[in-house]
Amino acid sequence: MTRIRNFFGISGVALAAVACGDPAMQAGGPADAGPDPTRDGGSSSNEDAGHVCEPTSCQALGDVCGAQPDGCGGILNCRPCDCTADTFATDCPSAPCRVAIGCDAGRCRYEPVTCGDAVCTGPTRDDAVACGDGPCPVQYCDATPAMTEDGIEYANRCVASEDVRCGPCGLGSLACGPDGPICEGSLPLFGLDPNQVRCDGPPELLTFVFMDPTSTATPADGSKARPFETFEAARSAAIRRSARGVIVGGQPVLRIDTVDVIEGLSIYGGNLGWPQWAPASHVRPTFSIENSDDAQVVGFRAEGIELPTALVDLSIRARGTKEAETGENGQSSIALLAVESPGLILENTLLIASGSDGGDGTFGRDGPSTGAGPGVGVDGHRSTSRCRETIREHAGGAGGQAGACLFGPGQDGGAGGSVRASTRVYEDGDPAQGGAAGEPVALGGTLQVPAEDGAAHAEPRAAPGRDGLSDAAVWDDVRGILSIDAGHGRSGAHGLNGRAGGGGSGGFVGN
Repeated sequence: MTRIRNFFGISGVALAAVACGDPAMQAGGPADAGPDPTRDGGSSSNEDAGHVCEPTSCQALGDVCGAQPDGCGGILNCRPCDCTADTFATDCPSAPCRVAIGCDAGRCRYEPVTCGDAVCTGPTRDDAVACGDGPCPVQYCDATPAMTEDGIEYANRCVASEDVRCGPCGLGSLACGPDGPICEGSLPLFGLDPNQVRCDGPPELLTFVFMDPTSTATPADGSKARPFETFEAARSAAIRRSARGVIVGGQPVLRIDTVDVIEGLSIYGGNLGWPQWAPASHVRPTFSIENSDDAQVVGFRAEGIELPTALVDLSIRARGTKEAETGENGQSSIALLAVESPGLILENTLLIASGSDGGDGTFGRDGPSTGAGPGVGVDGHRSTSRCRETIREHAGGAGGQAGACLFGPGQDGGAGGSVRASTRVYEDGDPAQGGAAGEPVALGGTLQVPAEDGAAHAEPRAAPGRDGLSDAAVWDDVRGILSIDAGHGRSGAHGLNGRAGGGGSGGFVGN
């Protein structure tokens, strides 16, 4: 099971503590005193990293005095240096947060450094000495040592408390806590003995390997002062040296292939990088892993991690970049794949993954019919017979029969209108009109045969009535008068009723 932490580890471990007591003891000691365990933080071996460093001695260095490097990142306190009242400025070696002010009986005399009006005599915190009184000093004397041809030179510069580096490899920053100064943003140590952590000395013996692509220090060797410019170079050196961690400076975007987590080799971000390496938990380097094909993308892969191995203050992003082929699904992307790794620890690390596109879906089927039937015929209209009296009525013709369709029989056309017949006909009635064809209804199909009107035909008009017979003129021989009897012609026979029109045929559609 992978352990995930959402808080910062805090450590205030001194790596190279410096003595701030008797000035005479600061400048030297017995000629064969050898390494001072209070100065180098403990054993000079780097057993966790698989290396054992044998420190040198004052006797091996020859006629030397004062503080000298032991060759393994520690400091030797060799014999006191001789001086005279005239030469003490050059004879007396550099001392942490102390300046030489004279010579007493051939021995160098020192007094504390001052920062403004504050005298730097407080407790030492990782190569820094507090200046002034109070639980949380405002200023410190930074005693950072540097190796020179003449021995060790201490910086002895005044800095604000927040600029004082603390913790392993000076990657933390001092802050004022409830009970005094605390170290914030310190490098969390997982499975490491603080006394075995080594940040100074030969690069091959360092506990951590540094990298920052913005560094211009050459030649790059992976040290804090000369970090590698690429993650690949730093990681390869860490594996080769059996180091316990790679520290990435700043927040670069590192485009790399899948990273296999090495058991015991942690990776850290969370700092501003070279050259200050100030802590900043919000600063995360981004490891971007991308594939140009449609294969699965894995960012970091951890398998069988038993020993404590941490990923701290990182952003890991995995994504596919190519669309899947037609008909195929895209592959998933995994930022961190951990298998049976109970020793894996995540702290303030962001995991981001985005899969590639899926394949195209299949075509959808045609939607079902809405259930609407074929067109419906319109009823025929009545005849407009003009008569004064109606004694009977003839019905219109039946509606036309609809054609068949795929979903069942169609609906027949409406019946034709009825015709009224009059016993006293002055004018023949107009023929009735057949019903109109139904409108076609197309529902997802194609109209096969256009709808047609029903055939509505009226019978010919009835024959006119026969003419009445004419009366003859009569000659009255008695009176000698020719008289004409205005006889009336016989009434014509009634015209026959007009025949009703046929009904319209129903419309039909093809599916």
